[in-house]
Amino acid sequence: METEMSSERGQEDIVIEAIDIHKHYDTGQVVVKALQGVTLRTQRGEVVVIMGPSGCGKATLLNCLSGLDRVTQGTIRITNQDIRDLSIASSRSSAPATHIRRCSKRATKTTTMQGKAHE
Repeated sequence: METEMSSERGQEDIVIEAIDIHKHYDTGQVVVKALQGVTLRTQRGEVVVIMGPSGCGKATLLNCLSGLDRVTQGTIRITNQDIRDLSIASSRSSAPATHIRRCSKRATKTTTMQGKAHE
């Protein structure tokens, strides 16, 4: 997801950065590879839509980006802080999700299809 804009802007403009993330679930009989090598960078003020068919890993990606679930491999940074460092008590700590909410409050207003503005 590299763009000309990201090369012109500095590292400080990256709000969410996921680098080569993998998420595997071991059921005991089979290993489900929900995410395989996902890399994503979002810039301050950028609006991102995650789309895909059922079962493709959208919810898993969002759970990992918010810190609700840990990745099997890779790095996730929110405003240049590794989310593993944001989790104080345990892997289920809400610290990363709270940090994301604070960042998202600064995001640009988006407009729904009905034309109503939301923050």
